[in-house]
Amino acid sequence: MLFLLASINAIGTVKKYFILSISLLIGNLLSSFLPNDNIDFDTDYSRILISESEYKNRDARFMAINGYVNSGMYLDNPTELIYEYAHFYDIIDYYLPNNKNAIMFGAGAYSYPKHFQKKFPEKKLDIVEIDPALTEIAKNHFQFTQNSATNIIHQDARYFLSITNKKYDAVLYDVLTSNLIAPFHLTTLETFNSISNIMTDDGVFVMNILGDLNGVGSTFLQSEIKTVKEVFPQVYVFNALGKDFEGISNHMIVGLKKKSDIEIPNSGYFFDTYFKYLISSVNIEQGIIFTDNYAPANYLISK
Repeated sequence: MLFLLASINAIGTVKKYFILSISLLIGNLLSSFLPNDNIDFDTDYSRILISESEYKNRDARFMAINGYVNSGMYLDNPTELIYEYAHFYDIIDYYLPNNKNAIMFGAGAYSYPKHFQKKFPEKKLDIVEIDPALTEIAKNHFQFTQNSATNIIHQDARYFLSITNKKYDAVLYDVLTSNLIAPFHLTTLETFNSISNIMTDDGVFVMNILGDLNGVGSTFLQSEIKTVKEVFPQVYVFNALGKDFEGISNHMIVGLKKKSDIEIPNSGYFFDTYFKYLISSVNIEQGIIFTDNYAPANYLISK
């Protein structure tokens, strides 16, 4: 059904949106035949589908936003991270072991915030999520319970960045999670400069971006890496499915405000968990630097 959209490779802007429109129409027609435990509705920002199925031999619940699977949860352990990429946000503990507060842009079904609250109960977490309906969905369908150290802000990320005076040790960026469409105003040089400005001097930036470095949409992914490199002195790129994996996958981009080099482990826990996924050499020759005046993100996703 709508989950099938996650595997569609865009083959041109017009054709991409035609496929998306037809698929959503089919989803509307088929939704009346779904079992009662499937939920299909609209928020002010998105089309949402919640469904349950088996994943890795375990019962799981999933949320799709506008035709792509955004979040998942194991029913027998709601705080366990179901997707490989989400574990990479914990890499902040390697780069800055004494980090005390973090901010996350984009929460989906609040999968990572649930994990963060359980693993780091002493740390503060601000969450900027534009859609308040997603927060209610997370509470009602994905067993998210907000603790006293977590603060939720329902605002557009760029607006929040323009008004906040707070400083954060870690910025977790999860707003570029579709290979169909991107909020272009959150992809630009000005955005990442604003993010750098709210970070402490030793701050760590971790961004999840779905794409393929060599296939369809590679120019978009290369452009985002190139843009981040304009802001942060040190940038590392990981592929959550393996450094040699080919195809669409979650790429984790880490940017550090520190100019001094960080030692990279070649064995042990941090190597096995993170650094064996590090891409040693990233080709960004086709990329451009996105700015507020020129950010053809959605065109390049399908190119």
